[in-house]
Amino acid sequence: MLAGRARDDRVSDVHKSSQASFAGADDVRLQLERKLNDTADRLRQVDLVPPDGAQSSLGRQSGCDVLDEAEANATREALFASRERLLARIKRLRAALARLETGGYGQCVECGAAIGGARLCALPEATTCVACQERHELTVAARPLEMRHQPIDRGAAALLARGNRCDHGAVGAC
Repeated sequence: MLAGRARDDRVSDVHKSSQASFAGADDVRLQLERKLNDTADRLRQVDLVPPDGAQSSLGRQSGCDVLDEAEANATREALFASRERLLARIKRLRAALARLETGGYGQCVECGAAIGGARLCALPEATTCVACQERHELTVAARPLEMRHQPIDRGAAALLARGNRCDHGAVGAC
C-alpha cells in the first residue's frame, strides 16, 4: 500500500509540475500578447502622423527656409525608422508566440541551449542565448561598415575570422 501511495505521489508531482509549466506558458503567452498589443498600438500612433506631419505645423508658408525643410525631412525619416522598428518587433513577437505554441520558446536557435530567464524577461522575443548573441555581435562588428546590415554566411564568417585570407594565404577568396 505504501509503495502504491509513493507512486501516486510521484505521478501527482509530475502532474503538478506539468500544470506549473502550463501556467508558466500561459504567463509567457500573456506577456508576449501584451507586448504585441502595445507595439501594435505604438505603430498605429506612428501611422496617424501624416507623411507631411512635420511640414503641416509650418503651414507650408512661402517663407519656409532650408532649416525648416531639413527639420521636416529629419522628422519624416525618424517616423519611418520608428515604423520599421515597430514592424520588425511585431514580426519577432509573433514568431515568439509561434515558438511557444510549438514548444521551441526559450531555446536558442543557434546552439539549442536554454535562453536565460533574465534575458527572456528583458527581451521576451529573444531567439538566442547570451553567448550566441555576443558571438553574433562580434561577427557583425568585424564586418566592414557597408556590409553590417546584410546577412552573413558561414563561409564569409570563416574568411573574416582568418583576417580576410583564404586557405592558401591570399587576401580575399580564391
